[in-house]
Amino acid sequence: MAVKIKLKKIGRTKSPFYRIVVAEDSWKRNGKEIEVLGTYNPIKTPNIFEIKEDRVQYWLSEGAQPTEGVAKLFLKNKLQQDSKLVKRSFSAAKKGKTKKKEEAQ
Repeated sequence: MAVKIKLKKIGRTKSPFYRIVVAEDSWKRNGKEIEVLGTYNPIKTPNIFEIKEDRVQYWLSEGAQPTEGVAKLFLKNKLQQDSKLVKRSFSAAKKGKTKKKEEAQ
């Protein structure tokens, strides 16, 4: 079972608000989670992004992979300590998507 760092939507319709959580890959997007790492509010200007960097570092060292959206948030908000891990997982996710598109054609 793979552990992922993903976004869990808790906002209302047309008013998104997300929690950044650690969960099993097979669990539903809004299902249970192992741990809450932070929050993201894309509606506010500027976007509000709060994260527990030490816990993110721990989960990345344990082998958790961020989803593509979370990896973009990490890079955008410059999480310095784990940027190598995030960049590597983001580029791997990007390569996987292009292969699927090529296979479909």
